[in-house]
Amino acid sequence: GEMSCHYWVTDNWYYFDDALHALAKVLEIISSSGKNFSEIMAELPKYEATPEYRINCPDDKKFELNKELVEYFKSKCDRFIDIDGIRGYVGDGWFLLRPSNTQPVFVIRAEAKTKDGLEKIKKLIKDKLNEYPYLKFDW
Repeated sequence: GEMSCHYWVTDNWYYFDDALHALAKVLEIISSSGKNFSEIMAELPKYEATPEYRINCPDDKKFELNKELVEYFKSKCDRFIDIDGIRGYVGDGWFLLRPSNTQPVFVIRAEAKTKDGLEKIKKLIKDKLNEYPYLKFDW
């Protein structure tokens, strides 16, 4: 599932976004587990996370900014994926920086297993973004 509430069905099915099928899979898991939904949810790990920030960024600057940020953050990450921005893995968490393809915004979010890990990632990002006066961003 995605933060945008898209649920991609990929197990023994075609690859597509189908909320009703995703709900049926959840019901199948509940019925085969012998547990109620709250018990299953209690077993899932809890992570510290930011919301998805969509900060204003001029269209004529966002793609060049993206190139600069990807190059800068590559060396700061334990590993990364640099398709359409950067998803960087640092310590016990990860962050995402990417330009919107449809709006004059830059998308930013981060997640970590611990509050301390999340704060380190947020500082790493904020320190770099402070170099760009046209970005109005604060966690």
